[in-house]
Order: sequence, then structure tokens, then C-alpha cells
Amino acid sequence: MATKQKSHKLTSPATLRASNCAQVDAQPGWYRWWMRKDKYDQLIAGPLAITGMPETISIDGDTYVAVYFGISKDLKQRMRWHICQKHTASQIKVGTISTFRRTLSALLRIPLSQSEQAVNDHLDNYMQVEWFYATNGKSPEQIETKELQDNLYPLNIDKNPNVDTSLLKAKRKEINC
Repeated sequence: MATKQKSHKLTSPATLRASNCAQVDAQPGWYRWWMRKDKYDQLIAGPLAITGMPETISIDGDTYVAVYFGISKDLKQRMRWHICQKHTASQIKVGTISTFRRTLSALLRIPLSQSEQAVNDHLDNYMQVEWFYATNGKSPEQIETKELQDNLYPLNIDKNPNVDTSLLKAKRKEINC
């Protein structure tokens, strides 16, 4: 792992949603999403022809794979966006649905207008998230550049030198995500 800073315990999106992300402070920092390996193999590794293996961890006897890395000037707001966002017609039309939620919709092969509950269910049942506050003098942008350079995050579309994102972009286009 490139970042050696203490994180918060990995947390279920359902737990964060239930509290409207009360556990997360409105501070700058970065976050990492983990997906249970069986779902990673089903939705990401095979369909996106991922070579190499992202970082893995064990949680309660299950193996999880690091799939997405992000930064924010306000972690609470970003967690709410990824975890609690509604897929309203107006948000879909103007394109303000979280990139992470768009990508999950595409991988689940469900149009955005129909995928809110499916994305929430996937997050709640197969994913964990952790976050870090920017307290070590490095900006979140510096951390992101190094993290994406040093590690494999298959769902990061922008600034990702370790993944050919063309298949992921094509899947998003197929489902209009």
C-alpha cells in the first residue's frame, strides 16, 4: 500500500447511509473502495480483462480487492454523494450522478434511471470503504497521483496509468452511464 497513514476502520456503506455519513468529518482527504473478490471476479476482472491483481485484504474471512481510489476537499460530502445519492431524472440529465455510481450501474448492466436500488444493494452487500484525512502535509492531489501510479485501481477512469480504461468506458456507453 502506497499510503501508510492510519485509516478509519473499513466501514459498510449501509452503516454510513443509515447515519447520513455522520462518522465522516467534512475535511479534505482520500478514500478507497474495496469489493468482495467473488464479485470483483464476476463484474470487473473478467469483463474488463484486468491483468494483474489489485491490493487485497481479508475482512471477516472474505477477501476484498481495492477497486477505486478518490480524493475530496470534503470527505463527508463525497461519501454522501457516492453512498446516498438518488438517481433522479434531473441528476441523470445534467450528469451529476457520481462517477463511481455510474460505473457500478454500467457493470451491473442497469441504466442509471433504474439502478439506484441495485447500486445501493451492491454497495451494501459486497463493498467496504475506508477514508483518510489529509493531515500529513501532502495534498489529496499529491496522494492521488502517487496512489494511482503505484497501485492498480480498475474502476478509476481518469489519471489511471495502470489500467486500459477503454473497456470500462465502452460498458458505460452501452448502458448510457
